[in-house]
Amino acid sequence: MSRKSSPQAVATLKQISYRIASTPVERLPQIIPNLAGLLWNCRDLLGSTSASTKQGSDDGMLIHRLNVQLTTLLQDRTVQGRWSAVVLTKAIIEAGGLETLSKSNGWVKNLLGILKKPDPPTTRRLTVITLTRIFTLTWDHSNLIREITTPALPTFISTCLSNVERKTCSSSEIQTVLEAFAVLVPRHPATFRTFEGQIRSLCKRILSNDEHIARSMYYSEGHRAAARLLLVALHCCAPKQGAFEKWDEIFKTTTTAAHATCDQVFRAVIEDWKSTSGIQPSLSSQDLVVGECQSVDEDAAGLSRWSGIFAGGQRLITLVDLVSSHVTSSTAGPGPVRLGMMLDLVTRICGVIVPTAARQDFTKPNQQIAKDERDALYTLLPGVHVAVLRLMIVVLERFGTAITSVIPGLLDQSLWVFRAEKGDDSIRAATYALHADILTLMGQTLDKDQVIELTQVVMSCCSDLIPEDEPTSAVVNGTFKGNGANKHSSNGSARSAHTKGTAVYHELESAAARLLPVLLAKLNTRHMPRKLRAQLDRTAILTKNKDGLIASVLNPPVNAAATGLQSSLLPFLAKLFPSFPEVEAILRPCMPVLLTGRKGGEEEEEEEDEEEEEEDGNDLEVENADEDEDEVLEIEKVGSEIAAKAQASAEPDLLSALDAHLDSTSGQDQSEDLYDATPPASTVNASAFGSATVTAPPIDASKRTTPHSGALDHEPEQSSKRQRMTLDPEPVSAAPSTTSVQEQPAVLGAGLAAAAAKALSDDGSDFEMPPLTMEMDTDSEDEGDEEDEDVLPL
Repeated sequence: MSRKSSPQAVATLKQISYRIASTPVERLPQIIPNLAGLLWNCRDLLGSTSASTKQGSDDGMLIHRLNVQLTTLLQDRTVQGRWSAVVLTKAIIEAGGLETLSKSNGWVKNLLGILKKPDPPTTRRLTVITLTRIFTLTWDHSNLIREITTPALPTFISTCLSNVERKTCSSSEIQTVLEAFAVLVPRHPATFRTFEGQIRSLCKRILSNDEHIARSMYYSEGHRAAARLLLVALHCCAPKQGAFEKWDEIFKTTTTAAHATCDQVFRAVIEDWKSTSGIQPSLSSQDLVVGECQSVDEDAAGLSRWSGIFAGGQRLITLVDLVSSHVTSSTAGPGPVRLGMMLDLVTRICGVIVPTAARQDFTKPNQQIAKDERDALYTLLPGVHVAVLRLMIVVLERFGTAITSVIPGLLDQSLWVFRAEKGDDSIRAATYALHADILTLMGQTLDKDQVIELTQVVMSCCSDLIPEDEPTSAVVNGTFKGNGANKHSSNGSARSAHTKGTAVYHELESAAARLLPVLLAKLNTRHMPRKLRAQLDRTAILTKNKDGLIASVLNPPVNAAATGLQSSLLPFLAKLFPSFPEVEAILRPCMPVLLTGRKGGEEEEEEEDEEEEEEDGNDLEVENADEDEDEVLEIEKVGSEIAAKAQASAEPDLLSALDAHLDSTSGQDQSEDLYDATPPASTVNASAFGSATVTAPPIDASKRTTPHSGALDHEPEQSSKRQRMTLDPEPVSAAPSTTSVQEQPAVLGAGLAAAAAKALSDDGSDFEMPPLTMEMDTDSEDEGDEEDEDVLPL
């Protein structure tokens, strides 16, 4: 797909072409960095297809002129011109994309020619980088691999190997070649198979670092790291799908060589170790103590011989790092890893530690070896243990939770080494990094004893973040005063101020700062001593460690004396980091979402919905009121019929008894509160109707009527109130029932009910009238009077 070029890109490309043509070749290196940066702004124009450039003749001519200028510079006779051409070639190919890459075959040939010329090492190094970039860009296009990479790669490999052997080759050029080969070998194993022997010999020579062979160059740690990666990548060159078998073979021989080196290096002490992977001693115990500490011949890994305890310690570190490179590097195919053999090597090396005053018995010296060699071994042990700790870190990063069963063993071995050699900064830095990975995987599963064992590591981490050996000073009465002395830190060493500028100290501080939030977040607070947690919180506050403060807030300490939580570090977190989103989320986790910019139509719809809900509620209330009115009318009708029958058939004795009761109440004092909360109770027995009880408040004499004359007169007043009548399904002869009347009519209503029941029971039928219950449900204020009503048994 063609991309449309902008007028600004055209103007920029014109400026680049003009400056290349107008500037003398000797002065081109001064402006090339600026021109290379401007080429990226012209990527749309450089990446346009041939069809699009034909339509615009100016653009096509401009690109063609720049390509001709670049080709001319690649063939220039001056070093400055060729150096400028190499830089511009890489910039144009990366900016132009596929369209420019497909036309770069001629440039690749010119770059290979520059690589063969005796140019300065910087030019050859840039040429290697440019060619490697071109080869990697062709990986996604099989046609470009056939046209560009496959024809040029053999020449590139052979030329690089010959340049490395030259005396004029610089250390940076060697490292660049090794890194380029490590990138290209996995994708082009068939091409590199022809040169595998030469490449392997080069890598082994760099890793051997043999002092007995005269060399004109010192190989740095960067060279050894690149050589390790390239040596492991060479297993891809194995024929017939045997790449992983080759990798496993190299891994096994490297581990065996490391054990053979340990036999020589650790001969000054008596090891308390037995192999669990079938590793046999390289020499007998009698032969080990004879002569100098050295290797007899080339070891199993193919590295050259070494002599001396210091050379042996360096060789052991190299072999352990080579095992680490096997774990980190990719393989050509899947396959099993000899994890047991690797952990067996780790256990052996961690078993030999520097003796301390409190642990002299753990490292037993071999009296057959001189004390000087043993002291030299103790000097080398921290470096060897750092390499082993790095191997543990690599294993955890590579396998993760798949090796959970062996993580507790790795933790114990690292603590064993840390307690003995915590005075070394590199040991502490490696231990912090390892424990950060271990606690991230399984920190919450540690029990109380395991957490307490980490106390020394925690205190050392806090001490490294807040050094106690800094001189304190203050201003008193305008005079500057200091203590003039350095305190010793908890790890037993006094660090001066100038150590803060070293690379080791920066690595140590970075590892401790990474471990601090992990300790606060992953360790169970119930298992951690209060003083230890207080020290962690103090360190997080003083160092302004944001991750540590957040971890402390999210995992607060638990008070051992009570179930409540102690004070939180949230105020410090909010004050130190008020603008960070994670702090904002902790402070306001339940902030509701505010909806703004709503349309008017939505608001109108909501108002209509609310009105409809109100109308539905009013309709429901009206329907309920109608139903209640019908029920009241029906109850009034039934009550009138029962009252009429009761009046016609009421017995004289019952009516006389009721009249006597009314006369007895008329003699009470008129000023007495007839509606007192505790009215007197009056009873009337009616054994003929069974056992019934009526509760009624006393009434005023002025309102009293006789049963013969006032029963029907009060009936309209009584029926005008809303009443609820319920029929008891049980017969009268059953258990006694209670009929409660909350308001008037009281005595009259009870008499009518009893008379009606008697009249219905004497009509000669078998039907028994159940007792009636008349209740009022309209006046809620009379609920308090129900408790104090009179009880009249009929």
